[in-house]
Amino acid sequence: MNFRSLQLFAASCFCILLSCFNEEDTIHGIPRDHWSSFGDSIDVNQPLISMQEGKNRLAAYEDASGLFLGEIIESCGKLGCWMIVSEENGDTVQVFMKQHEFFIPKDSLEGLTALIQGRAHMDTLSAELHKELLLDSNGTETSGKIQEMNDVLIQFIIEASGILIADVPDGVLKKHQDS
Repeated sequence: MNFRSLQLFAASCFCILLSCFNEEDTIHGIPRDHWSSFGDSIDVNQPLISMQEGKNRLAAYEDASGLFLGEIIESCGKLGCWMIVSEENGDTVQVFMKQHEFFIPKDSLEGLTALIQGRAHMDTLSAELHKELLLDSNGTETSGKIQEMNDVLIQFIIEASGILIADVPDGVLKKHQDS
């Protein structure tokens, strides 16, 4: 085998090797083995729904079920029963775990990417519930802000049946599994 044939053979092997590491091995650009699953399994091949699209679907069809993607900006520090996620454009949504059937880790999730399978709807949050959520949020809110909460909020909410979270630290996963 001459040098040119060897180069072509090496290039062919490299291309074949690269094709093995295609999008099948990632979920939205993150390697599959970096995701942790909570709740029901998720069909990651379905199209994503943006929060704005979810709101538009609610207005037109009264249903917005599907797969949502966002960055976790806050989570419940008591049970792991809710989180707030944000899209790149800054839209946020409150996510509740469906009927408390499952929970996510209680800490160290801020800044991580989440894929949420669920049903979106508009809901009314009483001032009392909003205060409770503020108290549950790992102590990040001040008591002064809690005292100011007197109004009812109408909010875009997702009731999640399943969630994937990317790059959850191993220690946090172990702690979650042990609880």
